[in-house]
Amino acid sequence: MPVWFCVLSSSLMLRRFLAAAFIALVPVTLVISPIQAARELTSLFGGKPAPVIRYEILVFERESCAYCEVFRDNIAARYKATAHAATMPMRFIDIDKADTDALGLKSQLTMLPTAVVMKDGAEVDRVPGLVAPNTFFALVQHILNGAE
Repeated sequence: MPVWFCVLSSSLMLRRFLAAAFIALVPVTLVISPIQAARELTSLFGGKPAPVIRYEILVFERESCAYCEVFRDNIAARYKATAHAATMPMRFIDIDKADTDALGLKSQLTMLPTAVVMKDGAEVDRVPGLVAPNTFFALVQHILNGAE
């Protein structure tokens, strides 16, 4: 048997093995999120997983608040189209139905709507009241720059 045939057949077998191994891994990668996969890989090698920093914006409102409706229509609708919306979701909380004391706010709410930027469950800063959309986005960016 010629030498080139042995090399070709072994490389062909190697390619088949790698293809089968890749196909076997595809379902696993579809089930595990990238963050979870990174955590599992670091734990496999004895390292500690990197902490995942989670930001969100809590918007405190009341059902009968006209300014809160304007906030939803003018600011929240535009916020959904920004790059921040994917990494920092905006969640609305009715102060009449929620226990605001349990949320870890730095101080009492004095004005509605109030948007509170949270980092890992703790308040970073807030934007009280209704402001223009561009002002809101600039303030949120300023808060994020100070938080990092």
